[in-house]
Amino acid sequence: MEFRQIDINDCCLFNKYAGETINFENNFALVYIWNAIFTYEICIYENAIMARLNVDGRIVFDPPKTKDKSLDKYIYAAADYCRKNNIPLVFKILAQDYLNLRQETKDDFAVEEIRGQWDYIYLAKDLIDFPGRKFQKKRNLLSQFLRNYQYDFMDYKKERHFEQILSLQEIWAKSDDSNFELAPLKRALENLEALKLSCDIIEIDGRIAAYSVSNIHNGAGEVLFEKGETRYKGIYAAIANLTAKKRFSGIEFVNREEDMDIENLKKSKLSYNPVKQIEKYLLYFK
Repeated sequence: MEFRQIDINDCCLFNKYAGETINFENNFALVYIWNAIFTYEICIYENAIMARLNVDGRIVFDPPKTKDKSLDKYIYAAADYCRKNNIPLVFKILAQDYLNLRQETKDDFAVEEIRGQWDYIYLAKDLIDFPGRKFQKKRNLLSQFLRNYQYDFMDYKKERHFEQILSLQEIWAKSDDSNFELAPLKRALENLEALKLSCDIIEIDGRIAAYSVSNIHNGAGEVLFEKGETRYKGIYAAIANLTAKKRFSGIEFVNREEDMDIENLKKSKLSYNPVKQIEKYLLYFK
């Protein structure tokens, strides 16, 4: 296997090889923007894209991007590559549907749950309507926001919003430890059109109060970034709701990604009542 750095033009390769799941690791836009901090390299091996990442100096493999019905040959190919290069074999963020595709490898590899990487999946109509008693608090927060603030909800404009978003992200990162998002966010904003991303903005008094970066991946919505000024009560309910109405009408599911074992983030994601979660695991030699 000869690996090379991922390129923005590799989107067509992902479309050709990757399956049709809504797991975030199959979303090329997300993979490409996070390459800003994780060295992400790929190679074509038979009917799959094999991918490896450098995470804090450690080589780990991403799930093979393939439409094949079995992953065994790709797992063993990665194992052989690792033996030849004296690298411990670890596959990261394998979803349950990937684990179900392996057969012969079950006796050779151990599986470890990584709860902080589970995707949170929501019904788009729930985010649009906030229906029923379980969304009462969200409706109240949204109503308070709409009643108390004069706001504008608009498409991102680079000349108006780029520097302001990055400056705000730097400020917010100091309070919620999300400074690792700055480089991927910058890459996303610089390549919105090429990556088929959308960025929506709430402005209050001419300044950004919240933003959301999203796209459509395999027929499902995905929210890649979302931040809001909490001094405006209901700002997060507002950006989630307004973005869903604008971007996800007619779509069944929305992936709002993982909580990274951050307790406040977990609490926030659960408050939107996910209909399911996509479980994720590590796979490594026993």
